[in-house]
Amino acid sequence: MDENSETKEEVTAGPGLSAGLGAATTHGGNFAALTGSPYTAELAWKLKAAESRISGLEDKLRLIGDFAHDRSQGPAIHDDLWWVREQAYDSLR
Repeated sequence: MDENSETKEEVTAGPGLSAGLGAATTHGGNFAALTGSPYTAELAWKLKAAESRISGLEDKLRLIGDFAHDRSQGPAIHDDLWWVREQAYDSLR
């Protein structure tokens, strides 16, 4: 496992916090009512973890696209690597 391969438990629960968003939805899904509650810190932690994970995945997609671009014969010849490059770069948009 690398630094971006958190387990589901690490992404959905922080230190000493309940797993998932079930506890945060006990107020009828009204997240505005959670301001100042213990759930606010939990949601902020989960958001930061998700943003970090997304950033790491975007970096990997960029590396895949760059690798495929450097080794492809495209755009003159649309080979499989050019297709991989297009998929990786399109995923970043």
